[in-house]
Amino acid sequence: MKGNQPKKGWYNPLIENSRLIPIILMSIYLLIGLYDYNMSWQELSNKVSVKDGHLGLYVDTSHIFKSEHVRVYLITKNAANNLPSSISWSEHKKINTAIQIVVDDRHTAKRMVELKCSDENIKVVPVRQLSLLQLFREARNIEEAKRKFIYSLINTPILVDEGRLRVRRRTEPV
Repeated sequence: MKGNQPKKGWYNPLIENSRLIPIILMSIYLLIGLYDYNMSWQELSNKVSVKDGHLGLYVDTSHIFKSEHVRVYLITKNAANNLPSSISWSEHKKINTAIQIVVDDRHTAKRMVELKCSDENIKVVPVRQLSLLQLFREARNIEEAKRKFIYSLINTPILVDEGRLRVRRRTEPV
C-alpha cells in the first residue's frame, strides 16, 4: 500500500505500520471474500494488485459493479492527500471511475486525475476518496456492517445520484 515514502514511488512496508494489516485483510474480505469463500490463494492474488501505482492497492470488484469500469483501491491517508494530478496508464486497463478506500476515519474527497497512455492519449477520470469507516455507516452488528459496506460502496455519490436515476434504471427494455 502507498504510504509515507522516503522517495517518490516507494512503498511503505506494512510491518512499519502493523495496524494496517488487519484493516487491509478485512477490506479485501469484504470486497472479495463475501462472494467467494472457496477462493484459492492464487485466485486471490490475481484479484489484488499494486500495478496501478499511485492509485493504491487495486482490488478487483467487477463482481460488485458488473458492467461498469470502476476500479477500487485501498490507500493510506497520506498517499490519498498526495495523489498526483497525472498518472501514466496502460490502455488495456479500462476505467471510468476510481474509488479509493482511505484508511482513515474522516477522509472524503473527489479529485480529477489525468491518465496518460503510451500513445499520448489522455483520459480524465474522477477519483472518489472515501473513508473506510464512512462505508460502514454506524452499523449495529457484523451482518449489517457487511451489507452497509457494499451498499455504501455501490452508491457512492459519484456513481449514483439519488435525485437523478441513471438511464438504465429509468428505461424499459424494448
